[in-house]
Amino acid sequence: MAARLGLERLDHYWPQPPEGVVWLAVGGGTAQVLRDYGLPAQCPAQGQDSEALLAMPLWQPLLARPDLKVLIWRGEDGREHLADQLRTAGARVDYLPLYARHMPAELAADLAALAPQLDQVLVLSVQACVIGARLRLETGRCSATGAVLWQVNGLRRRPGSGLHGCSNLSRCR
Repeated sequence: MAARLGLERLDHYWPQPPEGVVWLAVGGGTAQVLRDYGLPAQCPAQGQDSEALLAMPLWQPLLARPDLKVLIWRGEDGREHLADQLRTAGARVDYLPLYARHMPAELAADLAALAPQLDQVLVLSVQACVIGARLRLETGRCSATGAVLWQVNGLRRRPGSGLHGCSNLSRCR
């Protein structure tokens, strides 16, 4: 979604894409959207996350530049890992927030209606944990459903912290 929205902004402000930009995407789908627009986008061969993007060899010469500027297209509350790592390496990083994630208004009522049928809830993203925290899932059980929460392996969090208020999650392996 961010790639399409970013390209709309690009069209609005520039009659042609800026030259000399290295276009990177976290995954192949996003890279293809950029390529379809005519941009020479690259993405990691293995993985579809910030860690995979940072592991790409092209960063070595880029980070050697004293004036490296990086603009990250994303939602309002995306992960900070990529920007943190690039700033630590000396890059100037800015964000272009292109969309906002919102909890559906009917979610709490829908979960309450499903409560008698649920034993477990599978949490697939950090955003789902944020929503879970809003629904008072801090204990590892959803207060709306009583279901045990399962965290998908690979969901990242800072060591020693709960994940957006969900502090007692079991990990899937």
